[in-house]
Amino acid sequence: MKKKIISLVILLLLILSATIIWQAKNKPANTTELYALNNNVKDTAPSSIVQVNFKFDNDTTFSLQYPYSSADERTLNLLYLTEKLAQEQNWEFSTQNYDELGTLVTQIKDKVNGQEQKYWQYKINQKTPLVSANNYILQVGDVVDWEFRISEL
Repeated sequence: MKKKIISLVILLLLILSATIIWQAKNKPANTTELYALNNNVKDTAPSSIVQVNFKFDNDTTFSLQYPYSSADERTLNLLYLTEKLAQEQNWEFSTQNYDELGTLVTQIKDKVNGQEQKYWQYKINQKTPLVSANNYILQVGDVVDWEFRISEL
């Protein structure tokens, strides 16, 4: 009877050990914790964020990461998200609606369109979309670059 109990305990320990090893091997190797700006939201999947970079001049780039959530459709809109990030940083933020062209960003922080013939422009994944920020819907993993510079167009 004692041999059966010992054998059963050994079998259970082997099963438990195998389960722990299997779980450790199946955990993604490259996980990092990302926090929303308010530090309340965590996510371990690097691709579930949108990164937004603000380049105010040639030397200063400010990068923010925001959790991508299709549950809140407003945050998928680039203009909405940009305004939200600016508000969370206590930056001045202004826009102007140009009807069919859409709504354009005219000020972030202390940089106002027209200063030194520079304007706020954005790129998504290093490409310039041909739509205004209010008409751009973000995708998971997008990298947004807002830059205050002389217009390419």
